[in-house]
Amino acid sequence: MSVVRSLLALCLLLLAAAAGFLGLGAHWVHTAATTSGPLVAIMAPVPSDEDVVAAIKETLVSEVTSRIPPAAAAVPGASEALLRAITVGVDATVTDERFTTAWTDTVDLSRERFVADLGSFADDGVEVPTLWLDLTPFADLGRTVIYEQTAPALHRLLDQIPWPEEVTVALGRPEDRTARLAAEGLSVASSWPLFYGAAALLTALGLAVGSRRGRWVALIGAAVVSLVVLLAGWTVVGRIRPADAGTLAGAVKQALLSGTAESLAEFAAPAWFVVIGALIVGVLGLTVAGLRSERRAS
Repeated sequence: MSVVRSLLALCLLLLAAAAGFLGLGAHWVHTAATTSGPLVAIMAPVPSDEDVVAAIKETLVSEVTSRIPPAAAAVPGASEALLRAITVGVDATVTDERFTTAWTDTVDLSRERFVADLGSFADDGVEVPTLWLDLTPFADLGRTVIYEQTAPALHRLLDQIPWPEEVTVALGRPEDRTARLAAEGLSVASSWPLFYGAAALLTALGLAVGSRRGRWVALIGAAVVSLVVLLAGWTVVGRIRPADAGTLAGAVKQALLSGTAESLAEFAAPAWFVVIGALIVGVLGLTVAGLRSERRAS
């Protein structure tokens, strides 16, 4: 009977560990999708990439110069002056101290848009959402810097340029199946407290069902299995080596791959303390149970 109870306790505690890991993953996904911090930290290295800076400059110059009105071309030297002012202003934009803030705003706007598009896709399932990088904050900063860098005499000509209200770069579109899994996962992730609650409940049931010594053996076994899972995950994260980017889209994807793994590993750090704590409790419980058995025997 005690063997059966011990095995049942082990099964319940392993289920508790699984629920805890699922809760941890769901908690991270929900946090990354709904708050600014995780994704901003993941994408922090991207603006230091020379290819990214060059791509942002090229995009901004192209967007603005394509909007220079024909009337400006009729004024001798106006087009050249505007092009020179825009180029100099964009160059100054990428070295401006406000560049980092613009990048943070870009990441947040891109995240909010993709999450909203995933939500719409989950509701209607019509069109797979595209992952857009919203460079509008850089366009707004660029306009400010261009005006700051140019002489007042050019401001009247600059005022004639219809500034882009939105500047975006397509990073790619996931496959239909991938998008559906992402949308469903995002929906499930919002229930992360339930996974933690289930883990706590299953742990209590496992300890209650087990025999005097069997419950602690089961707890030690579940803790050891959890440690193996954590070590395996840590090893996989450490082996992730993304290829060189070379483009804006490539640099963003590279940061998402390596940064997500590192962020998840950092987010999971408290799990090590929980698992090691459970292992210590199991060893102490087994020791105490053994001492009590010896006292009763004597």
